[in-house]
Amino acid sequence: MKKMTVLLMTAFLFGCAGGQGGMFGPGEFEVTKADARFSKNKNQIFTSINNRISSKSIAGGIHINGGGVFLNPVLTKSEKSGEVLLLGFSIENMTSHDTTYGSPNTLGTIQSIVFLINDDEPIVLKVRSGSADWSDVISYNSVTRSASSSIIESGQAYLSMGSYKKILSAQELAVKIQGSKRSVVYESKDISKSFIPNLRQFYEMYALKK
Repeated sequence: MKKMTVLLMTAFLFGCAGGQGGMFGPGEFEVTKADARFSKNKNQIFTSINNRISSKSIAGGIHINGGGVFLNPVLTKSEKSGEVLLLGFSIENMTSHDTTYGSPNTLGTIQSIVFLINDDEPIVLKVRSGSADWSDVISYNSVTRSASSSIIESGQAYLSMGSYKKILSAQELAVKIQGSKRSVVYESKDISKSFIPNLRQFYEMYALKK
């Protein structure tokens, strides 16, 4: 029983939380075009999911499921000219709160994202519309005698096309995400191998094409 309790605690601290993917990690990177039929200007809006920045958790462990911090590219284009009107990230931290272990993987209200590229001048993005949504579903664990609930901390950050392209060309990339409770730094070795390729795919398929 003691061994099982330790294992459960380790799993939680290592990032055990509901995510965009599932029990075994995030799903495939996907892009969706919004239905513009009911929009007055008919601009094209593209959103994406499952672009997790790292399997490293904020608490310092490793995510063993679909939890973690996601920087999903978003884009708005003019329907008439094809010009990019807005480019940025929808940031989501998929985590949870447990009555026994607390919430070591929460950031609080997400405030900023800083990209350090090839040790050059940092790209600092202010995060807007920060919020935290708690799940209505509560899970109970009879072993640890605790209850837990999923949390999604989210926000929006926007950047120029030039800054986005700098991220795509990064040989060394470090990212710091600052929240009202705590911050997390992802060094180059922590960044998921799929992170920049997903950003590049989004750029080439939706930002460049008219």
